[in-house]
Amino acid sequence: MGGMAHSVPPRVPLYSRRNHARANQKEEVKMKTHRQLAVEALNAMRGDDGYRARNAFKGCTEKEMGVLYGHTGLTRAQVLAQCESREDMFDSAIEWVKNAK
Repeated sequence: MGGMAHSVPPRVPLYSRRNHARANQKEEVKMKTHRQLAVEALNAMRGDDGYRARNAFKGCTEKEMGVLYGHTGLTRAQVLAQCESREDMFDSAIEWVKNAK
C-alpha cells in the first residue's frame, strides 16, 4: 500500500429523506392487513384436494366413479363431491372475509 492515498466514499447520513422513504416503502410491502392474512390462511387451509381429485378422476366413466376409492370407504364420486363441498365452504369463507366491514 505504500504511499498511495485511498479515496474514502463520502458519508451518507443514516437518516435522510431518501433513506426514510425507502424504509417506509419496504415497511408497506411487508405489512399486511388482518384481512389479507386471513384470506391467505383460508387459501392455505383450502388446499388442493379438489384439484387433485378432479385430475385423478377426469378420465373415469360413470361406472368407474361408482367404485370405492382406496381405503376411504367412499366411491370416487363421493370423494369428489366431498372435496368440492369443502372448496365451496372455503370459497364462501374467503368471500365473507373479503367483504367484511
